[in-house]
Amino acid sequence: MLINGSKLVDCPILSLHIGGEIARVTEVIIDPNSLSIIGFRVEGKMIQDDVGDILPIESVREFSRMGMIIDSIDEFVDEADVIKIKKVLELNFDLVGLKVVTRKKEKIGKVADFTIEAGGWSVQQLIVQRPAMKAFFDPQLVI
Repeated sequence: MLINGSKLVDCPILSLHIGGEIARVTEVIIDPNSLSIIGFRVEGKMIQDDVGDILPIESVREFSRMGMIIDSIDEFVDEADVIKIKKVLELNFDLVGLKVVTRKKEKIGKVADFTIEAGGWSVQQLIVQRPAMKAFFDPQLVI
């Protein structure tokens, strides 16, 4: 199933243990080397100081129309607990807004959104917003 990356922000996280929503996604953490999602930054009423605010992608059991389903609140980690996530967060990488250019250095536009495949959690398509002059003919490109 393909999912727009913008739909992941504010996505509810549901716990099987509690039987309801425990948090919401505030940020998607993407590894720039593989363009795959490695985790999510979350916030919610049940997220306290002693519980981390990062949900590793391995902890997501299922993604449905209702949201992401995990086992329990124990799945959340602190960003310092997982070295790979900590290194990616230090890069401050955000796919949306990146400039897209050809090999000949011709500007195509900026990444407006992306689609991911829910099974492998990897970026499948980039939705590129064209510059104002080129937008008359083709407002968006899908790469």
